[in-house]
Amino acid sequence: MWIYPLTNEVSIQGEDNVTVYGFNLGLWSKAFCKTCGIHLYAVHNMPSDEAVAKMPETTKQWAIGAAHLRPLNLRVLNGVDLKELKLIHNDGYSNIPGNYIEP
Repeated sequence: MWIYPLTNEVSIQGEDNVTVYGFNLGLWSKAFCKTCGIHLYAVHNMPSDEAVAKMPETTKQWAIGAAHLRPLNLRVLNGVDLKELKLIHNDGYSNIPGNYIEP
């Protein structure tokens, strides 16, 4: 379960116990707890203007369009009961733009 608040609305505490890994196109990194390994949140890595200029248009829109978001794993937030939430399903995997190839 993920929520996508604006980056400036999120305050992360305890980042000294977090390890961050980059993946795919390098646009996003995933933050994991060093103790238990749970995926906590994602960090947007804004590409250089030169890298953006080389991207296909759909990738460019995706790369820049989500820069203001800080995806959070709802399961790690204190006081949140997932059963009480009104959920919207999004098949993000099918929406990955660009030249990503399933290995």
